[in-house]
Amino acid sequence: MNKERSKNIVALVGTIGTGKSTLADRLGTELNGVVLKETVEGNAFMRDAHKTGILTFQNQIWFLLQTVERWQKATDVARKGTVAIMDTYTPTNLIHSKISLDNDSFILYGQLVDHLTAHLPPPTVTVYLWDSVDFLMDRFRNKQHVAVNDDDELFVTRMSNIYDEWSKTTITPSPMIRIRSRDLEDASLASVYINEIRKQLER
Repeated sequence: MNKERSKNIVALVGTIGTGKSTLADRLGTELNGVVLKETVEGNAFMRDAHKTGILTFQNQIWFLLQTVERWQKATDVARKGTVAIMDTYTPTNLIHSKISLDNDSFILYGQLVDHLTAHLPPPTVTVYLWDSVDFLMDRFRNKQHVAVNDDDELFVTRMSNIYDEWSKTTITPSPMIRIRSRDLEDASLASVYINEIRKQLER
């Protein structure tokens, strides 16, 4: 199995509200790339998730299969010389499943991740988006135009902590660029980061 870094694949990782979709769209424009986004359309298990606030094992498998499908598409796009940008990546699946699944289910889920992605090359560069919980909650309120309760803030806090731990303790097979979300609102800083991503793609 070839696990050498792929060419022309950018993977974005970060919790809700960090701006993955916005950055993916901008990178698609700046790099003349193809953007492959996560979607929940067609997920028959989401109704229960909305009721309980918990993603079931079936839900996690559905999202995993979607991620693997996008990763395969990204690989195919990249082989043709076009940059592919994914707004999710398997670390995201693992982080969400760690919160939602019991230990035995999480172990099984991890084995499925390894099996389903063994043939796929790592991205050229991984971009980790992060910011403070206060900033993310303010952005969430402004974007959703709805009241945010303590449970929402607790969820974002927990997710942020797990993502941050992952970014600091995991050795990724591709270079990781850490970007504070609010920095992307500054045009000059955003250009610096995008140029750094471009340089990684050209190596």
